[in-house]
Amino acid sequence: MEKEQHLKNLIELKSGTVKSFSEEIGLAYTTVRSILERGILNAKVENVIKICRGLNIKPESLMQIDDSLISEALTTLIELKATRQKNVLNYAKEQLKVQNQKSTNISSINEYKIKYNNKEEKIPFTRIGTTGAGVGVGEELDDDIIEETVYFDRSEVDQQLLETADFCIYVNGDSMEPTIKSDTYSFVRRTNEIRDGLVSLVIYDSTVLIKKIELIDDAINLVSLNPRYETIKVKPHHQFKLIGKIVQ
Repeated sequence: MEKEQHLKNLIELKSGTVKSFSEEIGLAYTTVRSILERGILNAKVENVIKICRGLNIKPESLMQIDDSLISEALTTLIELKATRQKNVLNYAKEQLKVQNQKSTNISSINEYKIKYNNKEEKIPFTRIGTTGAGVGVGEELDDDIIEETVYFDRSEVDQQLLETADFCIYVNGDSMEPTIKSDTYSFVRRTNEIRDGLVSLVIYDSTVLIKKIELIDDAINLVSLNPRYETIKVKPHHQFKLIGKIVQ
């Protein structure tokens, strides 16, 4: 969680507290706090982008930083007097300018995520929420789940798939690998028919998950394809709802 601690340090340096920063950028305090606690890679792309804009940094910078070096630099910077802090800032800006002149290549997971929001020569499609791996790390329903439009390259998706699906959802966990990979989109067709073996999008205890349904007598199990994750046994007193089947 070193990157998240670095992000928290930047937020507090800019606004004093995480709550004040959340108000400044128009993002719920609980959402920002959740990102700092769960990890940047488990967060919605649009929320990470909003935070980075508020800090005037590029999203990919969070993936490329040397955590130990940044931590030491921040500690030293805080101890300097204001005039010397300004000297350090001016030098850092000059170094960034030189670096950008040499290369503009980006290599990070955020580039992969962000490219879907480039609207040039893209196919629009409806997206809702995100889903995570395993119990408790999926997208919770009170985390500002919204319906929005994302854009895919024509070469990346089959037109028939788009016609079959009702919406897509971003996968930010590895519980269904190797079939459904993390940091990709899954396409979903709405259905309320529960069938054995159906790979489905479900809500379990206010958490959105993709799991394979296993029916044993009158019991329902939610199975991960990745053997590292345990099967979830749906209890009668727990919330469970089938949203749709994965059609990709």
